[in-house]
Amino acid sequence: MAEKSPGHKKDEVEVNIISPERRPNIPCKIVDEGNGVFRIEFTTVEVGTYAVDVTVSGLTVPQSPFLAKAYDSSLIKVTDITDGVKGSLSTFGVDASKAGDGQLEISINDGEVSNSVQLLEGVTFNDEQVPGSPFLSRITDVNELLNYEVNDSGFSRVSVTLDHLSMVPIGDPSQFTIHVADGDDAELAVSVQGPSDDIPVKVTGSVKNGFTAEFVPQEVGIHLILVEYNEIAVGGTPFYSKAYDVSSVDVSEIPKTNPGKTVTFAVDASEAGDGNLEIFVQSRKNFRDNYEAGYSLKTHVEPLGDAHFNVSFLPEELEDHIVCITFNDHNVPGSPFVSKLSDNSRNNNPSNSNYHRRIPKH
Repeated sequence: MAEKSPGHKKDEVEVNIISPERRPNIPCKIVDEGNGVFRIEFTTVEVGTYAVDVTVSGLTVPQSPFLAKAYDSSLIKVTDITDGVKGSLSTFGVDASKAGDGQLEISINDGEVSNSVQLLEGVTFNDEQVPGSPFLSRITDVNELLNYEVNDSGFSRVSVTLDHLSMVPIGDPSQFTIHVADGDDAELAVSVQGPSDDIPVKVTGSVKNGFTAEFVPQEVGIHLILVEYNEIAVGGTPFYSKAYDVSSVDVSEIPKTNPGKTVTFAVDASEAGDGNLEIFVQSRKNFRDNYEAGYSLKTHVEPLGDAHFNVSFLPEELEDHIVCITFNDHNVPGSPFVSKLSDNSRNNNPSNSNYHRRIPKH
């Protein structure tokens, strides 16, 4: 914000900024732009309304204190987006209660395929995309599913299997199958458009045995899959597939274990794309590859916004703990991690390595 005070110097301008939580003296910078114009710069640390009190030579300037509203679009939560049926009401939830004041906008775009469309539901807050936007919802017309007029003799039945490609890893081949009714002789066209460019697609097979299409996503983001038969889009396409990169999930160093003391570490999945992050913690004695419910410790995951998280757990055993982190069911780099028993705790451990002491819960 800027304040004009002709004939005054920078050291005559005083600013006191009060945060929404009523904390005074938020750090700020006063910049002299010349001709009596001073710009006030500060970094918001909380969502809400800031009061900016400005005085010049000890006198309060007109209209001071000024009000500045801070928001955080990363705190918008969109939930319950599901597939639907043409002609039926589809609903989803948006929670903006923690994001501050602002303008929430929702736009819904669809394709032009007669029997099945993909809806892209874009959600913005103060012109910024909220986490996960755009969201996908597949709408189907059950009365016309997969029926297309592809030649003069009548209808041909074409089916495509794509549901398993809603989430795909980059760098690995992704495949789907296409089945055409026997006796149909027509042109089949398959294309995949990535976030930046078209991706080569390899199609093999025959009408008799069915076709297999294969492509390899190379970048994180939405990929549009289109199958056309005699220049008519096949039911279920265009299909929007989200590509992710598990190798881009970064985990901070995991501290050593001190039984009874909370262990906290950070996970950064901001460059990995959309996906499901799962964290399992087990003592070494109870470690199981299948993470049986009875063996895993309770973990607390604190979302920090923009796919950054703080993770904490409370060790209960006097031994190393195994931390397994997966993204879309794939181990992230370095997983499973080991939170080693601290030297101090290890020195207090009985020499019998088969002995484990459980820390009492309070």
